[in-house]
Amino acid sequence: MKNKTLEYYEKNFDKLVDRYEKANLDFIHKIILNNVKKDDFILELGFGSGRELNFLFKNGYKNLYGIDGSKKFVEFVKHRFESDNFKVSILPEINIDKKFDFIYSIAVIMHLPISFYEKLIKNISDRLKPGGRVFISFSLGKRDDKERDFYEVDENLLEDFFRKYNIYKQNEILTTDSLNRNIKWKNILYQKQ
Repeated sequence: MKNKTLEYYEKNFDKLVDRYEKANLDFIHKIILNNVKKDDFILELGFGSGRELNFLFKNGYKNLYGIDGSKKFVEFVKHRFESDNFKVSILPEINIDKKFDFIYSIAVIMHLPISFYEKLIKNISDRLKPGGRVFISFSLGKRDDKERDFYEVDENLLEDFFRKYNIYKQNEILTTDSLNRNIKWKNILYQKQ
């Protein structure tokens, strides 16, 4: 199956690394820091340039793992951290067989059709320790883009699947875009019971 979103990320790798590294996500960084301990095992789904992983690493977190669908991003992050904890995996698959205290995904879920939600959330649940937390951030609304797939996130369906796997919403915040685009972002923190 042709995946134009992954093709876009492979083709525009250099430009995107530069753009992602310039984004100011202090707000999200605070959320992450408030929900992880130094010895927690942390998994990022769709890490791109590794911006948040780098932030965590610089703040003393060492048990960092991640997946991304782009081979170029994975090689970049493996080199950046001199670690094999980063794998090529295309969501809803998560090809890391480990349990995590914190799993997060920023600006990824809106690239997935709703038919992927249940499998993705089951895979998250299978890798999340009891009491573990999940943080997701996604843009609101449908965006027209000829180079990438964007889907309007069905928040009710998403929440239904999280609840099905005993993962419950703890907090939700709406924010503006860190790259100064006319986009609103939903940021949701969940916890597994």
